[in-house]
Amino acid sequence: MGRSTGRLVTAVTTTIVALAATVSLGAAPSTAAVIEFRDTTIVGGVPNPLGIHVSMQPRAKLTDTLTGAPLSGQRVEFWMNLGPLPAAGPICVAFTDAVGVAKCSVGVRDVIGFMQVGYEARYNSTLVGEVMHRSSSDLVKFLGRQ
Repeated sequence: MGRSTGRLVTAVTTTIVALAATVSLGAAPSTAAVIEFRDTTIVGGVPNPLGIHVSMQPRAKLTDTLTGAPLSGQRVEFWMNLGPLPAAGPICVAFTDAVGVAKCSVGVRDVIGFMQVGYEARYNSTLVGEVMHRSSSDLVKFLGRQ
């Protein structure tokens, strides 16, 4: 009986040690940071003295809605506004500068299209440090925003 008790004690001890190792590994401090979600605001075009956002070229300013701080180094896509029709892809893509402005140059054909139907500036959710900035978009017509 002593031999089987010894095996049982060894098996139980081995199991406890394995469980303790698993628990201690699972309880190790996490290196993942807590993520905070924040809304963003994107405003396309350039406001003129009358408050109308005029745009000949795709341009938009991206800010953190809570703080109003500009978001730099973020990817902004500019899409032709085709209403209910699906677009094949963005007309151009630009990254925001230090003051949160993204702009790109497009050809004459696209400028004429923008003047007729407008464009949409789109920002897709991005993790910046410990903050997840949510998506936002703005539709801009030649003479104003919608």
